[in-house]
Amino acid sequence: TDRGAAVRSFVKTGVREAVVAVSICNQGREKFLVQGVDKYGDRIVVERRIKSDSSGASSYTLKNQNGKVISHAKKDLAMILDYFNIQVDNPCVVMSQEQTKEFLRTSDPKKRYKFFLRATLLEQMRTDLRDVRQRLETAQATIERRTDMLPDMEEAFRVRETAWKEAQEMVNLQDRRKDLQNMLAWAYVEDRETRIERADGEIAKQQLNVEKLRVEIDIQKTEIDHLHNQQEEKMREIKAQHDQGRAFVAQLKEKKRDFELCRRDARRIMKEIGDVEADIHNKETNLAKLDKQIVETQKQVLQESWFVVVAVAVAV
Repeated sequence: TDRGAAVRSFVKTGVREAVVAVSICNQGREKFLVQGVDKYGDRIVVERRIKSDSSGASSYTLKNQNGKVISHAKKDLAMILDYFNIQVDNPCVVMSQEQTKEFLRTSDPKKRYKFFLRATLLEQMRTDLRDVRQRLETAQATIERRTDMLPDMEEAFRVRETAWKEAQEMVNLQDRRKDLQNMLAWAYVEDRETRIERADGEIAKQQLNVEKLRVEIDIQKTEIDHLHNQQEEKMREIKAQHDQGRAFVAQLKEKKRDFELCRRDARRIMKEIGDVEADIHNKETNLAKLDKQIVETQKQVLQESWFVVVAVAVAV
């Protein structure tokens, strides 16, 4: 309207801010959509909030038909104005009173021509064409510069592509190596577990054999004790007969014969005792060897179990 030095002069005195709201009809097949989505509905409300302080700041708010705020960006407002072809700067669309007075008061051809350019948007089109030409020249220079750089860029791309392929192959090899390491670790674990199971079975078998040998040794010790008792009984009988031989000289020969028989029995018993003791000694030796073998097997099982734990930790 050209009636104030700044926008804040339109705010009523004593009021902190003013709000100007304009509703735009948004119906029919040509309604405005945001990326194919109808966010505004049948009516677009444009609000401009003007502050009365020294800054004189103003902001735009776009709302839908229900009053929900959709955007505060001025570029969205410009997009809506461009979509509906609303030319707020075109004097044929909006002309303030001052502009009307000035247009009627002056008959300068230059001003009328400028008015014509503004009304027909030729001035805007010339400005746009000038900007487009400048952008085109800049783009052409950029294309020429990039065209000169294209061989170097292609060479650099080939180098980087080769390096990327090599890196990708390296990554694939590393993944394959990791898979093989995992397979090797689990194969090692499986082999060790099989060996441990076999060793446990062998240990159980050896322990069973040891128990059997111990039972046999106990039986043979019982037999040895029985033989010792028999020997002592025979020795007592021999002594008794020997004592009786002194008293009964007449029965010396018979007693001597009995004595010889008893002595032969004693020798036989002593021989049997010696054989039994030798057998016990051999079995005790075998038992000691079995105990040593069991200890070595247990050590081997513990060592293999430690290897299994290490292998699993490496695989993880």
